[in-house]
Amino acid sequence: MLVDPMKPNLKPLGIKRFKINCDTRLATSAFDFDVRRYIGGLTALEELDLRVNYLTSVPAAFSGLTALTDLHLGENQLMSVPAALGGLTRLEVLDLSENKLEAVPAEFGGLSALYSLHLNANQLTSLPAELGGLSKLTELHLDRNPLTSVPAGLGGLTALTTLRLSRRNQLPIMPAEWMKGGSLEHGGCRININFYYEN
Repeated sequence: MLVDPMKPNLKPLGIKRFKINCDTRLATSAFDFDVRRYIGGLTALEELDLRVNYLTSVPAAFSGLTALTDLHLGENQLMSVPAALGGLTRLEVLDLSENKLEAVPAEFGGLSALYSLHLNANQLTSLPAELGGLSKLTELHLDRNPLTSVPAGLGGLTALTTLRLSRRNQLPIMPAEWMKGGSLEHGGCRININFYYEN
């Protein structure tokens, strides 16, 4: 179903997927006027893609999108995200890459269904220990952040198979729980570490 985001008739529709990519700063006024106002009422929404919209904040109403499984907010101008998003317990994919985030809410540790978390290309220097409770997480993207440490609790991510790091990460050492015999192992499995090398 094609939806015209300029028309304020979104709420009564049983929309499950919604995507807007405004690749121009001028388009954000339209987004602010209508979509922010009505999107919180799309209670059947399962996938929301708002990448490349120059967003500077996430409406608190998004925390009411309880059916959401995929949330893409990458390539915006976000400096923070609401802690209330940690209540989206059906969320499986969360993309916050390429923003300006300086912190991740500890409440994100409650995203019990999450298997893919993209935090790459932000301004993160640390992560909350609560992320160690994401028992279904298989992908964790941390590259292009000035990380100086990661909590030892991340050693509890027993489902993790892909961890992405980069030279920009300033980690002096990986968590001891992950190291064995000079190679990175976790949960009895070798983790595939992808290094992103910046120019």
